[in-house]
Amino acid sequence: MKYVLGPYREWFLLFILVLIIAEAIWVYRKRRQNFNLKESLANTFILVGYVASKALTIGYQLAVLGFLRALLFFICQKTDGYSRLLLWLRTFAITGII
Repeated sequence: MKYVLGPYREWFLLFILVLIIAEAIWVYRKRRQNFNLKESLANTFILVGYVASKALTIGYQLAVLGFLRALLFFICQKTDGYSRLLLWLRTFAITGII
């Protein structure tokens, strides 16, 4: 499985780190008493946890769909847009219910 960001993963993480450091420097120079490093780090880790939980949820949904594929009652042979839309809606409903 490839990463969503591909080969730019390290650059993206470095960019986020630079933004956090820039915020710390900017607040330190303007209003020293308003910057809270613990709060900034907590918000960053909340974001990381949110992204990780979304990845796990998507993984769970794909696993359920993989297991349900063995129980197919019929297969849509048509490849037009309407059939794909119905297939997507059915898939969304199954994973949302389970």
